[in-house]
Amino acid sequence: MFMLVGCAEAPQGGAYASPADVETLKDLPAQAPAAESARGAESAVSSLLTPVQLSSPTAPSTQPRRVIYSAALRIVVVSMTESLASVQRIAESAGGYMQEISQETITIRVPAERFTAVVQQIEKLGEVADRSIKAADITEEMIDLKIRLDNAEKARQRLLELLAKAQKSEDMLKIEEQLQRVTTEIESMKGKIRYMESHAAMSTIRVQFNAPRARPSQPGSNLPFAWSQRLGDGLVAGTVEGTPRKTGIFGRGPDFTPPQGFVRYYQSDDYVEAMDAGDLRIKVQKHPNYDNADIKFWTRLARRALIESRSLAISGESQAPEVGRIAGTREVAGKLYEYRLTIRRVGKSIVTLEAWGPRDQFEPQQNAIEVALNGSK
Repeated sequence: MFMLVGCAEAPQGGAYASPADVETLKDLPAQAPAAESARGAESAVSSLLTPVQLSSPTAPSTQPRRVIYSAALRIVVVSMTESLASVQRIAESAGGYMQEISQETITIRVPAERFTAVVQQIEKLGEVADRSIKAADITEEMIDLKIRLDNAEKARQRLLELLAKAQKSEDMLKIEEQLQRVTTEIESMKGKIRYMESHAAMSTIRVQFNAPRARPSQPGSNLPFAWSQRLGDGLVAGTVEGTPRKTGIFGRGPDFTPPQGFVRYYQSDDYVEAMDAGDLRIKVQKHPNYDNADIKFWTRLARRALIESRSLAISGESQAPEVGRIAGTREVAGKLYEYRLTIRRVGKSIVTLEAWGPRDQFEPQQNAIEVALNGSK
């Protein structure tokens, strides 16, 4: 996480010599001949700039550990707007602050001692889809950097003393050049120390809401049952059949009777879509029941796919021997949508029945939709 850059001419692990290494500076005569003064100045400058090997610093047993904590969370919630505001309130109540906010992501800084409690509070806002917690121990780096800083500051002081005694302009220019370089490196090291102390004192938490996982981003995220990845297509992307169609004369789609006011406008041997005159949709699909899996397996698989791929906030879930049900809510373009899924085992097949639409339209039709989903085969 951190890269510490050493001084320009010093090898890794080196540092400026301490004043003890150039003790002879004290004995420079005030009225020394010019040639001797120049040789003495040159030798002293060379001594100051010669790196000496430092042993790796070891923190005493009583040295408090300095650790930088950070977290990245992806959470599925009903309302991103409300959740973003909640995270900001949590940060402020813990003595922290909001560092950055965008349409669906917020980054906060909180005191390190409140890090764990704040993460736990944020996770309660919704369904945690991904979590990454990191801790970087910077104790040794801080000790090493402070030793280098101390040596550099002492070297700078000796250069100032040498500059005051220099008599020739060539010596003064050479010392001033090295003094400027040492001063620059001192400021750089101080800046690194301030940065590390700040991040050790205030932990960073980044929260992303309702962002579907990229597929296939990691092993296991690409499910072998393609239909499970298509659950909720219409809810998120408006993916519905655009051309009305009926099954052929000998064809028969899934057995489904839509609620009153709905029209079945698309049918195939394993697929039915229905809609009302508003924005409500119902989709019925038939799938092979591989290995005669039980309803618990298919319900858990569907739940995972809806959270990871559709960022659906699960509001209810139930299971019976042959039927599984999932209810959820999703904010789409600032508007709340309701979603219902029923999964049935029918012979050697699995039938999924989905219904979705804006909450203000869905709720008046909810009972009729539930009856249709529960009665279909």
